This record gives sequence, C-alpha cells and structure tokens, in this order.
Amino acid sequence: MKILLLGGTGILSSAVCDLALKKGMNVTTVNRGKRKEFLRDQADNIVADIRNESVDLLKEKICFQYYDVVVDFISYTKEQLTKTISIIENSCEQLIFISSATVYKKLDDAHIYIEDDSIDNDKWKYCIEKAECERFLNEGKWLFKFSIVRPYITYGKTRIPFQIVPLKYYTLLNRIKNNKPILFVDKKAICTLTNVNDFAVGVVGLFNNPNAYGEAYHITSNYCYTWKNVFEIIERAMGGDSKAIEIPLSDLSKIHNLGFEIEELYGDKARNMRFDNSKIKNAVKEYQGNISFEEGIKESILFFDNPKHQIIDYIWEGRVDRIINIYSKKHNLYLKSDLKLNKEKISFVNKIKYYIGRYEVLYLPAKWIKGIYR
Repeated sequence: MKILLLGGTGILSSAVCDLALKKGMNVTTVNRGKRKEFLRDQADNIVADIRNESVDLLKEKICFQYYDVVVDFISYTKEQLTKTISIIENSCEQLIFISSATVYKKLDDAHIYIEDDSIDNDKWKYCIEKAECERFLNEGKWLFKFSIVRPYITYGKTRIPFQIVPLKYYTLLNRIKNNKPILFVDKKAICTLTNVNDFAVGVVGLFNNPNAYGEAYHITSNYCYTWKNVFEIIERAMGGDSKAIEIPLSDLSKIHNLGFEIEELYGDKARNMRFDNSKIKNAVKEYQGNISFEEGIKESILFFDNPKHQIIDYIWEGRVDRIINIYSKKHNLYLKSDLKLNKEKISFVNKIKYYIGRYEVLYLPAKWIKGIYR
C-alpha cells in the first residue's frame, strides 16, 4: 500500500508514519524538512512548503505516483484544504482529513459525545474552521473517497497535555520542577487524553477500509481524567511539589493580554469532554485505546530529560506569573515569593524575554513591534 502523509514529522503524523512503516507500507512524507530529528530513513521524504509553494510546483514534487491513501495533517482552514485537494485529487484513492473532536457543540456536562452530535462549536475559531473543512468535504463531489478523523487531546514523547500550556511543552515541566504555581481554570473539568500510539492504530486501520468511506470517526482513549488528576500524575512523574492555582474563567476573562487564547478554554479545555469509541472500534477491530496516561506520560518525561529538548517559552512563563500575581493579590494568596525566575542559570536573552512577559510596560511595546514586523 502506498501512503502519502502531508506532514510526517508532527506528533500525530510521526506516530502514523512509524506504524505504517512497521506494517510494511510504502510511506512518503511531505514537509518543510526542518524537523530532521523526526524524519524516518525508511520513508521517502519530500521537502516542500504546501502553504507557500504553487500548486503546479507541488504537483511536480509530490504526484509522481498514485497513492492508495493520502493523510492530511496540516489543513486547518477550508482554503488550505481546497489547495490540498487541488494537488492530490487525481493521485489518490482515499483522502483522510485530520479534523478535531473540539468541533462538537457543547452539551450538558454528563454527555458522552458520539460522531453524530452537532459540530457547531462556535466558541473558538479553530473549531469553526475545522467544521467548515468537514462540511466542504461532505458537500463536494470528488474523484477520491474520503474519511474524517477527529482526534481530541493527544500526547506522546514530544507533547505534554495540559489545560493551559505553551507549544514549548517543557515550560510546564520546568515550572513543576521549580515548584512554581500551576494555573488552572477548572480543576474538575473532565478531559480525555489519547496516546499517539493508540491514535495511530485507529488511523492506519482506516486505510482503504470500506467502512471508512464518507464517514467521520473520533479516535480517543478509554481513559478520562480531571485536569487536577492530570496535574497530579505529571507532578508525581516529575517529583515536584507545585501549588495548583485555580482562576475561574469569569476572573481570567477580565485580565487583558493573557498571552494565550482564552477562546480555547471556552471552546474546549474548560468543558467536560468524554467520547463513545464504539464507531472506531467497530470499523478497526485492532483499535483498543488502552494506553493510560500514567503509563504513556513516562515516555514524554524521558524525552524531556534530554537537555536538547528542554526549550522554555520565557515570555509565556512571565505571562503566567503575571496572571497569578494579579489574582493572588486580589484574593490575598501571598504567592509573590513563588512568582520569580527559576533557580537554574538563565541567559541574558531569556531573562529579557521573561521580564517582557512579566511586566505590561514591556509586553505591550514588544507585542506592538511584533505585530508590525512579523
């Protein structure tokens, strides 16, 4: 089977690539070639920039063979998906579009989501655009068969899942290591955390699977946790002793320039998200979703034990300290001594980044300059 992965070095696509190779498939990846650590020698790796290069050039680079399955990990908007289709439409049997289980409209807290639930979550732009992509696929007439996959919160060796966390995931672990306060909006909100190795079993099981054509599947774990449980599991694995600081969404929304999207909390991580996995289990008999977070997080901690992976977002670090300081002063929590730079040696540049995040008088000009020059 010939497989084309649009992506191939991200956390989801790497796991799918590894499993497809393990099963003896002929795998080609397409990405910008910047994350060389995650390229697989056994795969054919095409260096291309799908977002910025022309359709004609991309066709020339990519469509030199016919693919049984194309998996699109990198389209987030209808315009991006349209471009993807214009590149591969005549060159594949099946397109698998990676959407998101955040598309589900919020129902009551006890609800367990199924694939037929409404995908009208209008609280976060990311959800709205993924849902538009799904409708575009469902309404079109294509030369290929298609399937839609909706992952929820996934994690693996390169990603630490949390309610409020930057993309430089070691930042959170470093706060725990330094016993700094950890920010929540709702410690009791229920989340479903899926290990990427489980996720890959579900996706690969849909390759050229007749049950999958024209269908949508969420692929999520059997395990659910409160965000407080998640924090405690990570903290035990790290051997830390941090305080959990819960700031209600109503209070957080009154603080300007948070440094992260509050819409993500309203539309996703501050709500209960549990899923019925019957549909994927019926379509892919191999799928179990049985890797627990307690077991799966060990690989992540081991990955971030390597100093070369210990990248910290110091601006985000400063923003979180600022937020907690504002809230703690208002509620007399006396946390000021915990809200400072970490104990380890920090470069001058990173100190400046931290202070930019920490103090509004520096953050606002930096944000304005970035807006002009990005």
